[in-house]
Amino acid sequence: MAEEKRLCIYAVYDKQKKINKYIEPVLRELKRFVTDIVIVCNFDKIAEGEEYVLPYASEIYFRDNVGFDAGAYKDALIDLITWDRVLCYDELLLTNDTYFGPVYPFDEMFGRMGERQCDFWGITRHSKVFIEDMGEFDEHIQSYFLNFKSEVFHSRHFKDFWDAYQYMPDKIHTVVNFEIGINTYLAGRGYKGHAYTDDCCLPYINRRGVNPYFQYAYELIREARVPVIKKTNFYGKNRWLLNALAALEYIEEHTGYDASLITDYISEYQEKGLIGSYFDFEAMERFVGGHSDVYIYGCGVWGQITADYFKKKGWRYKCFLVTEGADPDTGVRRFLDVDIAEDDGIIIAQEYRDVCEEIIRYIGERCDKGQIFTPCYVQEAGERHGADREDI
Repeated sequence: MAEEKRLCIYAVYDKQKKINKYIEPVLRELKRFVTDIVIVCNFDKIAEGEEYVLPYASEIYFRDNVGFDAGAYKDALIDLITWDRVLCYDELLLTNDTYFGPVYPFDEMFGRMGERQCDFWGITRHSKVFIEDMGEFDEHIQSYFLNFKSEVFHSRHFKDFWDAYQYMPDKIHTVVNFEIGINTYLAGRGYKGHAYTDDCCLPYINRRGVNPYFQYAYELIREARVPVIKKTNFYGKNRWLLNALAALEYIEEHTGYDASLITDYISEYQEKGLIGSYFDFEAMERFVGGHSDVYIYGCGVWGQITADYFKKKGWRYKCFLVTEGADPDTGVRRFLDVDIAEDDGIIIAQEYRDVCEEIIRYIGERCDKGQIFTPCYVQEAGERHGADREDI
């Protein structure tokens, strides 16, 4: 138990209104460092998994998923717990269910950050970034784990921020107004924030536009001993998916964390269509082995993920194929300009089912179904849904 009285507000959202098993070891570890854990569920009841929170939660509240996790924090501070009770604590931790852990015990992180001369701290820091249609933003500590020390937590400024905070309608505005907003607001009033990874020897995570937990999950766990890994690292549309899979392998081989908590969750939610489309890499391996030459149709994010996997496995692909916009200098060729043999295969690297079906119709006169491999799609044609509020 920490010497200071620390309150943890832990926000949960799940489309099935379920408390997943991976949450239990997170709460168990957090309870070693906080006095009380208040769970705020962004749904109306727990349909399954209550046993994973009951031993650790002082209170459990339910609300609509308005304003995402930032909305949960605002409601908890102002209306559910109320400021009078909240301010009886010395420190405040705001965190959520968007990560797996603890990969390592939290002792090292809490110990080091408790000694830091700072007013608030988190785990990772996003570098300066330009967000389309919204502008340029300074570097900021990422908001999935934010601990506020007494000086800032008990200040008029902290209360004023939350009293004035408006619920945002989507993820990007929530990131700008809460994650970036609270960093900018507090820094502008003289408070200093620090990230656990600020002290690590990985200079490339500070490059412009880098989201460290997405791009360097493996390095953060292996080299910086970051004790958590974000769930969205393992989602099909993550450009750096292969890095996350390397992190998973490292976790399995070099830490005491039960990696099945990750793999079981991802498998279940993929199969139920709750976290978007994904590649069945085992099936892809069989497909590649059954064809002479393989082409990748699409050179965007999913095409790059496919190419990364080929490189990891030591496979070769002929080139990227596109309908229009060929660029032979970068290995991107127009489908109509390529001779596809009967024993060749084409992997369609597209996130959405309707786009995939359009491509299949387009190439269908030259290729039969056995020559085509697609991701596992969970959307109906035309749908564009994904995670509701991940990575906030």
